[in-house]
Amino acid sequence: MATLHLGFSTGIDQYVDKEEDLLLAHYRGEKLIEHPRDSLFYLTTKERENILSWYPFQNKEVLEIGSGCGCITGMLCDSSKRVVSVDQSQKRARITYERHKERDNLEVYAGNIADIPFEKKFDYVVLIGVLEYAGRFFSEYPQDVVFLKMIRDLLKPDGILLIAIENRYGIKYFAGANEDHLGKPYLSLTGYSKMDVRTYGKQELQELLGSCGFSKTKFYYPFPDYKLPSVIYSDDKPLSYADAALLPNYTYGNPVNFSIQEAMSGIIKNGQFGFFSNSFLVEAGTNDSHFADITFVKFQPKRTEDYQIISIEREGKRFVKRPRSSNAKAHLENYQRIHEKMSGNGIRICKVQRSNDEWQAEYIEGKSISELVDLAGEKNGKDGIRQEIQNLIDYFYSISEHVVLDQPVLDELKGLYTEPTYVLRYGLVDLNASNLLYQNDVGYTLIDQEWEEIRQIPTDYAIMNSIGYLYSTCSTVKSFYSLTSLLEEFGLSQDKVSVLEKISDIFFKEKHSVLDEEKSMIFDQLSQYEITQPPRSGWEAELNHQNKQVGILSENYNRVVTQVKQLESELREKNEQVADLSKNYNIVVERIRTLEKLLEERNQQVAHLSANYNRVVKMIQDLGQSNG
Repeated sequence: MATLHLGFSTGIDQYVDKEEDLLLAHYRGEKLIEHPRDSLFYLTTKERENILSWYPFQNKEVLEIGSGCGCITGMLCDSSKRVVSVDQSQKRARITYERHKERDNLEVYAGNIADIPFEKKFDYVVLIGVLEYAGRFFSEYPQDVVFLKMIRDLLKPDGILLIAIENRYGIKYFAGANEDHLGKPYLSLTGYSKMDVRTYGKQELQELLGSCGFSKTKFYYPFPDYKLPSVIYSDDKPLSYADAALLPNYTYGNPVNFSIQEAMSGIIKNGQFGFFSNSFLVEAGTNDSHFADITFVKFQPKRTEDYQIISIEREGKRFVKRPRSSNAKAHLENYQRIHEKMSGNGIRICKVQRSNDEWQAEYIEGKSISELVDLAGEKNGKDGIRQEIQNLIDYFYSISEHVVLDQPVLDELKGLYTEPTYVLRYGLVDLNASNLLYQNDVGYTLIDQEWEEIRQIPTDYAIMNSIGYLYSTCSTVKSFYSLTSLLEEFGLSQDKVSVLEKISDIFFKEKHSVLDEEKSMIFDQLSQYEITQPPRSGWEAELNHQNKQVGILSENYNRVVTQVKQLESELREKNEQVADLSKNYNIVVERIRTLEKLLEERNQQVAHLSANYNRVVKMIQDLGQSNG
């Protein structure tokens, strides 16, 4: 059982969120939250844990300063021998305690960290979204230096400080998004002046840590940000040009002045990715500290629990996959089986083997298909792009068979392919350009094949998905083609595409329920941002305003529809339960009636027997008298 310490709290909460009363009631079991709205989703989702769920705490002792509502506290308890969580707010400390009170290795304190004496030093101190508020909690100047030196004193000689914080020079701020803490655009770029909240650039933060006794640092770059990261990069494994085009960016409703993805592509080419990252995660320690050997982490936040896996790259080009929970182990076992099957059938694919609860994947050195296509476009223009895509298609045909489509994954495909066509020989649903690498000496090598379908899938499905991916990730392709014209270039008409696109829904939604639709909707909404342009006239300004209102109404409508569907599903379940109970009730009532009827018959029989008995007794008595 966790312990809660309130003796160091003043009882006055300096910062209170309006949702906290509801959260406290929820974790006490007084008022359950069934369908959390956006603000509660942020405070309750397990995706908050992504910032450190992969980190090797090695069952050591951890001090969490600024636990908030305990969003990552449970994960820290899972990874550590002992966790001490501190928050200035008494209400938040209570929420953290109620949320994780079943943990035997957790102590929760309410109060200012400077007022709490600790008898032992810690292996790790965790600051998630806290350092920027040092000006509010320390009076001695400079407050951030005072705070960090105090933390250094709380750590063992080889202890490590883990900091997650926004980058004051994050690309979204240059694009015009509001500063996260103070709600005004460009504020972090021009300086915080005398404000009691501030963030840092990479060099500033590195120098600040160095001045406070942290002589060694390692920077990670969580994207879209440290609050809800779906991928974490590092200086050893920076964001690639191809991935930049698909990178989600959360501006939390703030309009911006340009496409962040397009700007990031140029930033990467110029080697400035770290400077413009929206957030930092920093390991800080001394020369005695042993930092994690991890260089890259990727999550699948839109998936349901059975399919959530964590992909990790370690130093020395070692690549592993972990299940997010025990529920996902079966999926990784299937992933290994598919790779072994493909390898056994002569398909060049990375090798996979299991080691305890990790699946180690062979690291393949090679160029991405996006890189090949972009290089071909830069060198030979449209002809180069066409040839590189044709090479890819020829590879797909080499692992396909030309047959009649008589057992398709979707019946509608029979009308689309009336003649023999190319069908994927092994039903690899995830076969596309994003899961291939090219090596000059051996050609194409498959990676990351998680899905297999026994019914027939036209090879056109892999071609369509590959073209869509390459169009999104290759800047040279967009110089020569629209997506429609590129698809048509390789025989994929809009009618054909509209049918092929249904395969994903059939497989990932209906057959396997891979996507968590509620979470997917929330993350998709977060990824959408408005790019503002100056209106040319008054009517255009009004039109822009109306379009924005329509967009907001559409989002709200979709959210309500989803909630209605969930409630309808719950209502159907309740109705089924009521029907079952009613059926059982009727059976019981009928049984009672039968028993009552049987009892009445037995009573009549008893009465009849009793009357006969009395009659016989009287006859015996009469005979006795007459004989006397």
